Amino acid sequence: LEMARQAAFVAGEELQQADDAMQTWQKAWDDFTNRAGDAKREAEVEQSRIRHLETSIERLAERANRLAKEAESLNTDPLAKEMAQLEEDMAACRARLEEAEQGTQTCQQTLSDQRQQNQQLSQRQDTLRDHLQQLSARRVSLEALQKSAMGDDGAISEWLTRHALAQQPRLSDLLDVEPGWEKAVEVVLGDALHGVCVKGFETLETWLGDLDHGKLFLFAPLAGKQDGGRLAGRVRGEQVPALLQSVRCADNLAAALALRASLAAGESVVTRDGLWLGADWLRVVREPEQTGLLERRHELESLHDLLAKAEAELVEVREQLAEGRERAAQLEQQREEKQQQSRRISHELSEFNAQKSAREVRFEQISMRRERLASELAEARELRQLEEDLLREARLTLGVALDAMEQDTGEREQLSSRRE
Repeated sequence: LEMARQAAFVAGEELQQADDAMQTWQKAWDDFTNRAGDAKREAEVEQSRIRHLETSIERLAERANRLAKEAESLNTDPLAKEMAQLEEDMAACRARLEEAEQGTQTCQQTLSDQRQQNQQLSQRQDTLRDHLQQLSARRVSLEALQKSAMGDDGAISEWLTRHALAQQPRLSDLLDVEPGWEKAVEVVLGDALHGVCVKGFETLETWLGDLDHGKLFLFAPLAGKQDGGRLAGRVRGEQVPALLQSVRCADNLAAALALRASLAAGESVVTRDGLWLGADWLRVVREPEQTGLLERRHELESLHDLLAKAEAELVEVREQLAEGRERAAQLEQQREEKQQQSRRISHELSEFNAQKSAREVRFEQISMRRERLASELAEARELRQLEEDLLREARLTLGVALDAMEQDTGEREQLSSRRE
């Protein structure tokens, strides 16, 4: 019995030891199981993390590559060259526009000057026309007075024509009287001034037979010496009437009266103002205020010269005005062409401006896009570097977890063998 109790005691002790050992192993196994589970879970987490990081890094690499390619495709050099060329074209265009506008201004100024000159010529033309009308009217009036003074009702003119004397000069046309003595000559010669100058009177008897009525003066003066103190000396011409040789000259009535006592038979004396005295007679001619025949002839000759000069000047002014108007028309055409040229150049410059503005906008857009791409690329590279660092860290952590799991395998085998 003692032995049985002793054996039971021993058996109890061994059971207790076995139970203690089992508990110790169980605790060790539980601790191992927890550690091994942690290592496995950590390895699984890190593997999942590594896969995620690798995927993310791959996406970041693709994104960075895509951004780099897009940035490379966004080249602003061609646009910069185009804008530089457009700027050169615009500068040349502006120079041509300035030249065209300057040409337009010059043409306009020249046209204004030409129009002003044409206006002056037109005014001068009107003035000359009025002047010619006045001169012509005066000539007509004087010619009428001359014709009236001739006293020809047509019979004398017909007679002169029949005897081929119509073209012979009148005495008044051949006398060149010293200025101031016209009145004296007219008083002395009277109607004889209308006389017709002929070469002689040889055929006169046959001529006069068919003159029915009228007053006729014919002159066939003989050349003679002209005394400066006599009225003939105051007259120049090829045919000076002999009557003037017997007429002495005096400046006024007092001088004429002083000479009267010394007058020879047939002589007389005349003053500048037309007082004609003989030894025993005095003739005074006072007519209404009008010029005499000789003065009118002188005025007609002067009018003829003035008319010829005015007509020549009018012709010249008309030609100048016609040329000026043609020149103005040409200048207007040139101005229109210059203005059209300016408009064309302005349109061309506007197109250049539009093209340059469009390229500047495009250049700004590309520059801004390149800046954003550069920023995004730097951000992607930075994020990729960060995730690569995380990937290395995860791989290191995974390696540690795998080493721990390998150690756990040996320990598992040991614990399993201890349990057995």
